[in-house]
Amino acid sequence: MVKRKIVVLMCMALMLVALPAFDGAYAQQGQGKVKRGAPAGDGLYQGFPPNISLTPEQSTKLQDVRNAFFKDTVGLRSDIFRKEQDMDVLMLEKTIDVEKAKKLQDEISGLQAQLAQKRLQAQLDARSVLTPEQIAQLPPGCNMGIGPGGNGFGFGPDGGKGAGGRRR
Repeated sequence: MVKRKIVVLMCMALMLVALPAFDGAYAQQGQGKVKRGAPAGDGLYQGFPPNISLTPEQSTKLQDVRNAFFKDTVGLRSDIFRKEQDMDVLMLEKTIDVEKAKKLQDEISGLQAQLAQKRLQAQLDARSVLTPEQIAQLPPGCNMGIGPGGNGFGFGPDGGKGAGGRRR
């Protein structure tokens, strides 16, 4: 009985020690930092892993590319979200109009394709800001802070990681 209490107390103490570290790691998930120890709101672009050192000018240009992408695609993302909601409502009906569902899915797919093309262009624009040395240091799947969150270094319209909802 005493051993059991000691084990329970030790587990609780371990959880109390580990919880703040876990909470901090979870809070920063999906947020690449420009430099280690950079305070929040330091004005530097937050879309890259910590090993990529960006100049303030690069950070500004990258943030401009990202802002332009989101401004340019707000209508597309809203349309996708709205049509996905329509599809959800349609799928809840007792008898589903198959043709209507197929047509709605075609519309969603077309909008997603348009968004993907705009995302690609924004990623290419962001890449043009970097030096060849910085590009060589990018991890596989890094989306330049623009897109559906490759390797946790981005933001975008999937899984609630940004405006636009989720990916089907």
